[in-house]
Amino acid sequence: MVFERQQPSCYSNQLFESVVSQAGSFAIAGLVAEETCLATAIDAARRGHRVTFLNDASASRSRPATDAASVHVLATKAIELFADVANTGQWLVATSQRPLKGHRYG
Repeated sequence: MVFERQQPSCYSNQLFESVVSQAGSFAIAGLVAEETCLATAIDAARRGHRVTFLNDASASRSRPATDAASVHVLATKAIELFADVANTGQWLVATSQRPLKGHRYG
């Protein structure tokens, strides 16, 4: 689902907050991870919700004298303080209703 918002955190959208409050856990990904994903992860932790940040499905902006890839590494490290971090493949396997044929869990 995609939720429009007026503030960096997705929790600024009332529908998002309602949906997530019922689910209890969710995954986030998106653009400007150093702002939007970080803000959402902090708000989720404050509310006791479990969130997974999909780092390979997200991107960050460059900053003066810092390239986008470096900003993304730092954003991911900051988000790790408030959320689980996984790549999309790991998350899909972990949340799958049935084991993928030939995949070993471990």
